[in-house]
Amino acid sequence: MNKSIIDNVSSKLKIFVRNKYSDYIVYVYLFGSIIEERATRESDIDIAIRFYDHVSRGERWRIIKELLSMIDEDIDIVDLGRASPVLRMVVYSRGKLVYCRDRWILFLDQNRTVKQYNDYLYIAKPYYKKMVEYLEKRTVKKI
Repeated sequence: MNKSIIDNVSSKLKIFVRNKYSDYIVYVYLFGSIIEERATRESDIDIAIRFYDHVSRGERWRIIKELLSMIDEDIDIVDLGRASPVLRMVVYSRGKLVYCRDRWILFLDQNRTVKQYNDYLYIAKPYYKKMVEYLEKRTVKKI
């Protein structure tokens, strides 16, 4: 995958949202291997969408289905309102913002994500440390 595919998908996303769903979608990111320049022929395109809170699950599903049928590439779509703090952190820190209607909501979401991600790390680090110690004890051969 290359820059022309990113530009093509970004352009389609902007037109799709601006022309039809600007009252439903706050912002859209591209993320994953295509943005991080490690995509292969088998890679898909990862899209993260932040819907406004008033948009129902049914409306979200209908919009996602329409988007899937419109883009001629293999894509995965993530609803950021339902994504984990870890995935949201990946999107915000490594992704490419391709559409944003409300930068204040984006800022608030990013701020909330950083706080939740830091809480996750505080809880997860001791667990992972113990897991690594356990695995090291089991896999290191005694001489």
